This record gives sequence, structure tokens and C-alpha cells, in this order.
Amino acid sequence: MEKYTTISKLLCLVLLLNITFAQAQSYHTLLTTGYAYGTGKEGKAVENIFLKASLPLKLKNGNYLLVNTDVHRQSFYFDTVPSRTGYKTSLVVGYMKMKKDGSGSLVTILNFGNNFEQGAMGIESMQIGVGILAVKKKSPRLKVKYGLYVNKERFGYLIVPLFGVDYKINDNMRLFGVMPQNFKFEIKYNDKVRYGAMFDAPVNTYRVMGTTGWGYLDQRQVQVGLFGDIYFSKKLAMQVVVKQPIFNSHKIFSNNETYSMSILGIGVGGTRTGETVPQAYVKHGIMIECSLNYRLEIDK
Repeated sequence: MEKYTTISKLLCLVLLLNITFAQAQSYHTLLTTGYAYGTGKEGKAVENIFLKASLPLKLKNGNYLLVNTDVHRQSFYFDTVPSRTGYKTSLVVGYMKMKKDGSGSLVTILNFGNNFEQGAMGIESMQIGVGILAVKKKSPRLKVKYGLYVNKERFGYLIVPLFGVDYKINDNMRLFGVMPQNFKFEIKYNDKVRYGAMFDAPVNTYRVMGTTGWGYLDQRQVQVGLFGDIYFSKKLAMQVVVKQPIFNSHKIFSNNETYSMSILGIGVGGTRTGETVPQAYVKHGIMIECSLNYRLEIDK
């Protein structure tokens, strides 16, 4: 397949929820870089090289300012059109207000980004999202979370009700995440090794040039898998993840094919209701991801 290169910048919903909303584990990842690859049939595949950074700033009033950014280089190998390689970046700014009695917190975030392709200014493709998440401490070991996130995707407005937990089962076992985006069960074997099972369901859209003009790439996945962490030092860890898709698709649609809104990734109304035929399609198999992470322990 002849390679066709595009350049795109956008704000990624899954990154937003993973870094700002769902980081409930005993550590905070300040910096991570890695590589992921998912193979498919007949040469179809998805590839991702990424760099992510997260900076929590404690303010004088005891609250936190959260700043997160990322850069991705993604390649998609389709069935009927040339492969595409693009770059995406994102910036997320959040504010975490801590309750004075220590019983919880309230997180509000602003998600904004743009994407540029083949010299386009990208003003028309601005994507903006807002979210709120309340965290309630039920006991020293259990926190519950609930909230709402709304993002302007290429197919229309995406509305996602959120619910999550952070449950420290014992000193070595933890269950955490925010549904419907992701969830993890983690076991701390010792100071050098951690492992567990995970669930991941990202929804993303990217502005691209389709076969009949400007369009968008709709990326949806529901994956389950296993992960393992090996610590080289107290702060530096390598993570390997193997994920099996229960459902996944990467499809290119026309700009005219949109929803009135999409709730939990299910489109309602609009010209795309009933899933119109995409211009291109790829579905990958098992995905393997390896990353190097710089972490700060916050709950020993």
C-alpha cells in the first residue's frame, strides 16, 4: 500500500480521562513514552508512538492545578485506501478543589485542541470539551466518583456520564478507574513488580482528507487485557500491556455524515444514524504496548 502522510492535531478524549479523571492509582505518572502496535488481517494494522506529560501543581489554598499534554504519531493501514500517518497533540487544563475536611474533591477540566492537515488552518475543526467529576471518600480505602463529560467530536457532540471507584482492597491489591472509559485491577507483587487486568474503551475522531474531500476518522475500541510493570528504580518503570479487542473499528466518513449527539458513543439523530457506509475501514487484532514511565508515589 502506498503511504499517504497527513498532519493532524486534536484533543483526545481517552487521554483526557486517563490522565485527569482516572488517575486513581497509588502513583502519578509525570512522564511516559512508548510504542503500541495492533495487527490486522490482509495487511491492516494500527501503530502509535507517543509521549505524554502531566504536571500537578499544588496551590497555596491546598487545591491543585492540573496541566497535561501529549504528542502522538499514529499510522493506520486501511483496506481500500492508502495508509495514513498523522501527528496529534493535546492540552488539558484542570482544577481540583479539595474539601477542607478531607472527605473528597471536585475536579473540573477544560479540553481544547485543533488539528491541521495539508496546510489547512484548522479553525473549522476546533474541538473543545468540558467535564466535571466529584470524588467522595466513603472510607479510608474506598472513594467513589461521578460526573459528566461533553466534547465536540467530528461526528457531533459526545456526551459521557461518568462513574468510578478507587478501592484499595488491601496493601497490595487495588481496583480503580472511571467507566465507561477504563478500569484496572492492580496487584503489587513487591517493590519491583506490579501486574493486573484492565478494560479500555476510547472514542476519538480525527480530521483527515477522505476519498471525496475533507472527512474524519472515527476510532472506537473496547478492549480487555493484561499489564505488567517492572521498576528499575523507585520512580522509573517499564510497562507492557497486551490488549484483546472485543470491538474495534477505525473508519473514515464524510464531514456531512454526523450525529445530532452521541451518548456513550451511541449516535442519536443526524445524517449518520444507522451507520452509513465508510470510505475506508481497518480492524486490528491483539494490541501490544510497551512504555517507559517516570512516576511519583502518592500512596504507599
